[in-house]
Amino acid sequence: MPDGHKIVFSGEGDQEPEMAAGDIVFVLSQKPHDAFERAGADLLAHIRITLSEALLGFERVILTHLDGRGIRFDSRREGARKIYKSGDSVIIRGEGMPIWRKEMAGRKSTSEPVARGDLFVVFEVEMPSDDWLETLDTLRSLLPPGKPDIPAAVVDEAKFEEADLALFGDGDEDAWEDEDEFDGGGTDDSTQCRNQ
Repeated sequence: MPDGHKIVFSGEGDQEPEMAAGDIVFVLSQKPHDAFERAGADLLAHIRITLSEALLGFERVILTHLDGRGIRFDSRREGARKIYKSGDSVIIRGEGMPIWRKEMAGRKSTSEPVARGDLFVVFEVEMPSDDWLETLDTLRSLLPPGKPDIPAAVVDEAKFEEADLALFGDGDEDAWEDEDEFDGGGTDDSTQCRNQ
């Protein structure tokens, strides 16, 4: 049931002599979940996989659903071969939240959902630690070669450091300089368009 859904128990509220009993109304309030995000009846989960799983494929239980069931994922099902990258996603149909039929005039809603939303899984590839670099020579012999240089007339060696992409574009407020700021804010009449 969605956030804000009302569950009404008609005639179950306070009762007084010679007055109709009131209703009890529960309003559902959705709380954030550690493993899932919700949009309507669909769920979204971020799943971390190892580099070897991303390259070689895997079959394992990737998450525990809200009802306690484990969801097994087989990236190699039916002979499928794919290299997963961070941000790649799959959809598992019918594993989202239940969709309930709304009450119709004179008829109560059913106790079973009429359908279910979908579960979207976004993979995040865990890169190995620096200790893993000791095995690099063996791995290099197994992997395809690196790309060649891009042709350039002049080549400079890049001096680089670790970066935080959240800072990308930070400080650009003053990067654009308006010509009017340099000539006192006035305009030169000789550059104006004139009727002929």
